[in-house]
Amino acid sequence: MTSSTNDILGQKLFDGKTKTIYSMIDQPGLICIYRKDFYQASGRTLSIPGSRRASIDSSNRFNQIQQQQNVTSNNSNSYIEIPGKGALTTSITTCVYEILREASIPTFYVATHRQPDIFIARKCTMIPILWIVRRLANETYVKHNPGIMNGHRFVPPLIEIYHKRYPLVYKRLTNGNNDESLDSSFENSFDEEDSDSDECLSSIWSYEQLLNTHFDIENLKITQTEIEYMYEICCTIFDILEHLWMMKKNCQLIDLKIEFGITTTITKEIVVANTFDIETWHILRPIQKHSPPGSDLIQENL
Repeated sequence: MTSSTNDILGQKLFDGKTKTIYSMIDQPGLICIYRKDFYQASGRTLSIPGSRRASIDSSNRFNQIQQQQNVTSNNSNSYIEIPGKGALTTSITTCVYEILREASIPTFYVATHRQPDIFIARKCTMIPILWIVRRLANETYVKHNPGIMNGHRFVPPLIEIYHKRYPLVYKRLTNGNNDESLDSSFENSFDEEDSDSDECLSSIWSYEQLLNTHFDIENLKITQTEIEYMYEICCTIFDILEHLWMMKKNCQLIDLKIEFGITTTITKEIVVANTFDIETWHILRPIQKHSPPGSDLIQENL
């Protein structure tokens, strides 16, 4: 980071494999989210019958890059460094949030930062629920729902609710106490960006389960009103992004992950509070006759 950037950064609230979160000096209600150039090498690909996506070729090229980085494909917890990934994922996130701002969707996003791999957001306490909006059934869904064909189209989109075992809590990192070991031991679960992983999710919840949990976060009770509000926001965001992907890039948005947080200010507000990048959604796109090789392909995918 540059020295000018460090002038506004306060305490380190969270430090994971792919991102670091800082408080802002003289701005107690704001945070800076720094995205790193690391990517988890999971080796998983999307497979949909009749798909136009060149997933096999992409997987082979990606594995070649993994070997060059001395990362074995058998280690699902390995991370490889992709120069420029932090800036690219930040640009995706800020672009999506600017679109949502135009649509008057409440989010934790505040502004871009002069350093391209950092953006400014409102400090939130995360609601430990992951919402997944699905237009098409992918391998993950089919595996848990026998009888549904890979590629099945949901009209209207299907919305799933997952409980997160280890929700991210923005908290000052301290030395020499028990809190430090807690943060360290759960770091992989906190920073797991593929939220379909069983590591950070317990099980799919029904609407009634969520309603009967009676979450109370930042002195705001999550009642039927708040749940229906988040549901409607999820539907609206998916409609907006699905339309834009199709109109602008001729791509089908397959599914989308959305998380919410509650602002820590005096007036509490439920806001969209996740990052948007290649792990947030699956996209079905036309096959390219000439695919760029190596890291150029990954940057193009980003």
